[in-house]
Amino acid sequence: MLTTSLLEGIDGNKKMSKSLNNYIGITEPPREMFGKVMSIPDNLMRKYFEDHHFVSSNIESFNNFIDFELQQIIEENKVIEPTIIPHNVDEFKIKFDKIWVEKPTITEADGSKKKIF
Repeated sequence: MLTTSLLEGIDGNKKMSKSLNNYIGITEPPREMFGKVMSIPDNLMRKYFEDHHFVSSNIESFNNFIDFELQQIIEENKVIEPTIIPHNVDEFKIKFDKIWVEKPTITEADGSKKKIF
């Protein structure tokens, strides 16, 4: 079982609730959503982001994808046979093996590499 704290409403006083009219509905018109977001007290915004760590969860999800899931996708699709091939080619297959992701680099004409970031 996983328990989390109640999400505070946009008034910063009570739990978020439609009946208390202190929520932002995902189907509300954009102007109404914007007005409600802009009315949220700064201390509540800070608390919300400290409690919910959106950035760290996104980074963890991305790292998991790069470290494990991407290679699994490659393993499941090791050989691809295109349905359209040139008329003078009898058979054409694309084979994948191990992949890796690196920071962006530029390879110069002389073969030297330079990091972009």
